[in-house]
Amino acid sequence: MTDLSYNGFRAWLERQPGDSVVGMAGRPSYCPLANYIYDAFRIPASIASSAICVEDARQPLPLWAKRFVSLCDARQSDDDAAILAAEALDILAACRPS
Repeated sequence: MTDLSYNGFRAWLERQPGDSVVGMAGRPSYCPLANYIYDAFRIPASIASSAICVEDARQPLPLWAKRFVSLCDARQSDDDAAILAAEALDILAACRPS
């Protein structure tokens, strides 16, 4: 399905203007990872807490991506669920694989 890499996602985020919206918290089809997958692979996807969902197929998320999704979705209760590129990079830094 896709080869979801930390470095590829980080590079994509770094190419976005810091104040641009790259996704929405708590919205699986608008998660920053879903938007990255579409931009990188031209595959519409939604992101569950532990998997990438494309049509009827599911692919497990790597551990760093699960943590990223969890931290993004924790913002869902905020008045503004939009996630800016600069915010996503900050969140991603906390998810760096060891």
